[in-house]
Amino acid sequence: MTETNELVDRLEALEARVRTLDAEAAITKTLYRLAITLDYGDHEAWIDCFAPDAVFEMVEVSETDRVVRVRHDGRDALAAFIPGHSHAPQHFHKHLVGDPLIEITGDGGDTATSTSYLTRLDKGEAGPYLWSFGRYLDTFVRGDDGRWRVARRTIEVESRAVPVKASDIGAR
Repeated sequence: MTETNELVDRLEALEARVRTLDAEAAITKTLYRLAITLDYGDHEAWIDCFAPDAVFEMVEVSETDRVVRVRHDGRDALAAFIPGHSHAPQHFHKHLVGDPLIEITGDGGDTATSTSYLTRLDKGEAGPYLWSFGRYLDTFVRGDDGRWRVARRTIEVESRAVPVKASDIGAR
């Protein structure tokens, strides 16, 4: 009987690890989907990466200050914001997501947090250049359809090539 219990315990532990790995892979895919759909103007797919009541904000941070430049609450606000964001082929840039640290949370494993690096490269007259860098702070929820979506995204811009006013990037 002890061997059976040990086998059941090992199988349950293995199943839990596989669920965690599947969730991490799905969340990573959502992080990449956010960047690619933004850069290439697939507005519907970008909006679908967010939960219906998602909060999206872009914050400029420094050693002494933290200023919210853009904030949108809910998919309707995101749908109003996204057409004003640049994208290919009118303007080529890449939002690169790096080193995501994902933590599955909640009793049922249906919520998660992620911290990842942001690097934005833009096409310039003299060639590509670094536009900005910072980090993404994300909270995810698993929807009824099983997909992981952003419940809250805070973009912390730590350095930028050119100061930008919120009005220049579609803030409303």
